[in-house]
Amino acid sequence: MKVLQQPPQAHSLISATRHIGYSLDAAVADLVDNSIAADAKTVDIDFEDSLNSYIAIIDDGDGMTADELTSAMQYGSADPSQVRSEKDLGRYGLGLKTASMSQCRVMTVITKKNGEIAARRWDLDYIAKHKDVVWPLLILENDEWKDLPGVEVLKNRKSGTVVLWQSIDFGGSYDEMTFDDEMCKMSEHLALVFHRYIYGEDGIHKIRIRINGNAIKPKDPFLQYVTNGKQGHQCKATQPLGFGKSRITLQAFTLPHDKELTPEMRYSLGTGKALRRTQGFYIYRNKRLITYGHWFGLKAQGEFFKLARVKVDIPNSVDMKWSLDVKKSVAIPPKQIVAHLRAYVDSVVKQSKNAIRVEVFGRKVKATTDDPQVWESTVKDGTVTSVRFNRNHPVVKAALEANVELEKLLRLFERTIPVDVNYYSRSSDQKMDNETPLSVDEMVDMLKGLVCMVPAGTARKMTFMSMLQSEPFVLQADKLRKKEEEILNDTL
Repeated sequence: MKVLQQPPQAHSLISATRHIGYSLDAAVADLVDNSIAADAKTVDIDFEDSLNSYIAIIDDGDGMTADELTSAMQYGSADPSQVRSEKDLGRYGLGLKTASMSQCRVMTVITKKNGEIAARRWDLDYIAKHKDVVWPLLILENDEWKDLPGVEVLKNRKSGTVVLWQSIDFGGSYDEMTFDDEMCKMSEHLALVFHRYIYGEDGIHKIRIRINGNAIKPKDPFLQYVTNGKQGHQCKATQPLGFGKSRITLQAFTLPHDKELTPEMRYSLGTGKALRRTQGFYIYRNKRLITYGHWFGLKAQGEFFKLARVKVDIPNSVDMKWSLDVKKSVAIPPKQIVAHLRAYVDSVVKQSKNAIRVEVFGRKVKATTDDPQVWESTVKDGTVTSVRFNRNHPVVKAALEANVELEKLLRLFERTIPVDVNYYSRSSDQKMDNETPLSVDEMVDMLKGLVCMVPAGTARKMTFMSMLQSEPFVLQADKLRKKEEEILNDTL
């Protein structure tokens, strides 16, 4: 038997791999992976949007020798079946090349190690013109790389690497009008994907990621590190799960109800999507987020489960079992652990369901004379069967006593509650106009009109104090209490 070597055409293969689905976000994240694997403490992403646009990813990691760089520039430079270092975020030895060439036509790597600087380049247009040369990797001389973006920073460091993208075309879909928007999206993406590294979580070294000199603030999809506001709470202890010779860990969280989320907390969550769309598993490979926002078919996304999050940590030794893709944006649980995950999820979503029921329907099923809430709900077998006005509410009671015919109007309101509209609106984090907080002046004006429905004297004052315990007045109770005399005297 004879063996004939048939290397692929460089231009054809590189052109084909440019369209395997890398977004700018995923491409830059792939390069940050390499920087982390090289023990970088700082990763700078500098860019310029002009006729000579470029993106440069500059780190202070270990760098490479000339020979190591030549090897790293080879397509498929690593065997995915080989045992990798636990800190290695790479996969197939393709990321540097496929990620870069998916966004640009010229990719140059300049690296420094042991005081020596080396530079190599893939140039798609050069390759197209020299098809007679098998995989023409360009070796740049000193005068060819010395003025490139990022080099001055590299010269002043003991070691490090610059990955420079030029002739940027985003895989053929370049639009200069969206360049800045894409970079903003990329910033948000990195803040979420590497949030555990940016925070400096125990067990991993802390990194700093800057874009044009501005440090990225980490996102926090579990609200573990909230300083102002209510933290997400861990509803189940970290649970290890054996998987062959490797170990996977699960940790469940329940977010505060969306009514309690401030704009700052929503920003910190980092997904930019509605809570309902981001419930589910968050899969981390070596503490780097791979995918999130689904239950892998083990549970349908639902309104009652939207506060539930499960952090799943997997090591790089299980890549093949979890079907990790080249872009490191997809991971699928292997069949061997699906049953365990299903049982875990069933217990987790109960926490979210209970939190939402308590917040939406209150802890009391029936309102009493001591309950200032305007609405009361009836619950049967854990399900709300009706919602109606609280006839014992002092203002409602006074209004009915003054005009018995008002009962018919209340019943009309109760029978025409837009349940469907309210349900679908809850599927989004977009607040309705009805939920916009009233100003103190608006609340004062409303209270003046409401408490005057109750006879003057002790009953009126008690009604006023009761109203301060109910929405929307409870949100400004302290300020309204200072205006008690004004509100009560105005109604005499």
